[in-house]
Amino acid sequence: MKKLTKKELKKLLNNKTKEELVEEIWLLTKKYDFVKEHYEEQINYSEINKLLDKYKKMITDLFNNATKDNIPKVKDIFAVIDDYKQVVGKHESITDLFLHTLSQQVSYAKTLDKINETASQHLEKILTDTLTSMVKEQTYGKYKKEVLNIIEDLSNYKIGLSSIIRNILPVDKS
Repeated sequence: MKKLTKKELKKLLNNKTKEELVEEIWLLTKKYDFVKEHYEEQINYSEINKLLDKYKKMITDLFNNATKDNIPKVKDIFAVIDDYKQVVGKHESITDLFLHTLSQQVSYAKTLDKINETASQHLEKILTDTLTSMVKEQTYGKYKKEVLNIIEDLSNYKIGLSSIIRNILPVDKS
């Protein structure tokens, strides 16, 4: 019996119509759960990205409407995040939303002459929850570079981030 190679598979599939390919994949999803799960993930990924963009815009709007005296309230920020969690369930895109929120908070803080106590507390709360989510969802490795860039961005401000980072993140042995 001849072994199937990528070249042989390509040749076989090129001889089928689109309808035949769809039918064949459909049968594979019925026969093998892992094939079905693969295609369900692809469908869900598209839907989650649309939702994520919608919720990122909601967070961005909170900060765009902020003024020096009217900082976005943490409860409003977390209401958006909590609503997103309810909609998507356990999903790594939650970390993406947290990072977007943290990035928006940092951008807002930079518009201030000096980070006031309230802004500092908000940064600490959002950073803590972002890092905690990353560790819990095991997405720190994926988003590590982005987090380090945000933290570096904050290094000019004396707001005690090092203890937060030390207490939450896994020890980096690299």
